[in-house]
Amino acid sequence: MAKALWICYFGTALICQWLFYHFPKTFFAFPVNVGLLLFLTVGLWVISREKRFSPFASHLSSLSTTYLLLTLFLGSCLVQGFTNLPVTGTWWFVAVLTALVAHLTLVLFRGLSRPRPYKLRFTLVHAGLLLALSGGFFGAPDTYEWRAIVTKEQPTAEAFDKGGYKTALGETLQLVSSEATFSERGIPQDYTAELRTGKGSTLKLKVNHPHRLSWQDDLYLESINTTGTTDISPYCIVLWVRQPWKYVQWTGIWMLIAGSALLFIQGPFRTGKKGRRRKAT
Repeated sequence: MAKALWICYFGTALICQWLFYHFPKTFFAFPVNVGLLLFLTVGLWVISREKRFSPFASHLSSLSTTYLLLTLFLGSCLVQGFTNLPVTGTWWFVAVLTALVAHLTLVLFRGLSRPRPYKLRFTLVHAGLLLALSGGFFGAPDTYEWRAIVTKEQPTAEAFDKGGYKTALGETLQLVSSEATFSERGIPQDYTAELRTGKGSTLKLKVNHPHRLSWQDDLYLESINTTGTTDISPYCIVLWVRQPWKYVQWTGIWMLIAGSALLFIQGPFRTGKKGRRRKAT
């Protein structure tokens, strides 16, 4: 029964991949992704309360399902990392992540409804992992990136996405100065740039040190002109990233860190002489 269920589920994902190729990520942008997340959460809550002993609920929250989904997830990430295949944008990867989020949600609901030792760390670890995955998965359709070339000659007011479509920056940017440090072999190691906005204020950007534009927008320094030739005017490339779900991910990561710290401090579950777990103090 369980094997047939997974074969049908992932088989459907492979068929969709063959028929439609790329997953339509933009279709699931806000508010569709929020509606689907609420529907999934409420549905699994009802199952955990009303159908907790059903074969479906028992298998979806079982340890074997944990091993299966984590293996598929890690395997997909390894394929993405070691090949040029765009795994994260496929129907297969979306199916794996959806099943993993549903599994973690049901495990969390069932664990919270039962008396268990070390309940706080259980909640922090499982809820933290769930928030980190959900923030990245459901927040992906709302994540956007634009790049802009900023020069000294004239202010820049537009940025472009990967498809070449332009959008307004909101305020102009103009390069004031830039600097790069090099290794002994002449390889650039660090970039810094100072920009002037249309309002007269200055921004100092450094690689991996973004400037916060708003609660969801950050400005990164991606590169600068390091050719050293005089016929090319100095310029820098800035990356404008919009991530409205980043706080969900950060909350999940900090909860995971706190739960892992409790796991280190409290240690594993202890059992008595008869193999029964002792109650947590």
